[in-house]
Amino acid sequence: SEGGPYASKTSYVKLLRSVKRETLKLIETFLDKAEDQPQIGKQFVPPMMDPVLGDYARNVPDARESEGYMIDMHMLHLFFSGSLV
Repeated sequence: SEGGPYASKTSYVKLLRSVKRETLKLIETFLDKAEDQPQIGKQFVPPMMDPVLGDYARNVPDARESEGYMIDMHMLHLFFSGSLV
């Protein structure tokens, strides 16, 4: 997190966070509506875990998006409940 905690308050970073938030909502919708969930569980979910949850963990607290954490929890729930495996 270059620029420290104040970087998360700039208009550019706020715009990037907005794009990330909308992308995460799109991923969640895709997971909910997908017809071939076993295939998605094997090929899509595992590679998505680090970029989403890792991004959440690496960010400074002010820049952490709860949506990223919630999307990961949603993917894990679907994956381990058998919906995606």
